[in-house]
Amino acid sequence: MQLIQKSSVSLIASLCREVSSIRNKESQMRLALNSCINNKLKLRIEKEILLLSHRKNEVLKSAITIRESNLGDNLSLEFLIELCTR
Repeated sequence: MQLIQKSSVSLIASLCREVSSIRNKESQMRLALNSCINNKLKLRIEKEILLLSHRKNEVLKSAITIRESNLGDNLSLEFLIELCTR
């Protein structure tokens, strides 16, 4: 059981870092989109933002599944879920 919890905490920490990175990248992409003039580039940026959003939603679903199965630290999971929903 102890090994599962340690692995779970490590997994949750990795997912928190990933979501934080996604949020930063998404923010930068939105700024770039606002200043973009080229329509083809705008479409590429919008597509990238959509992909980032989908990945964030996948992480959210995984976090909810882990929370429901009681395999992880609830505080860490709640933090991860909060990051995903911002």
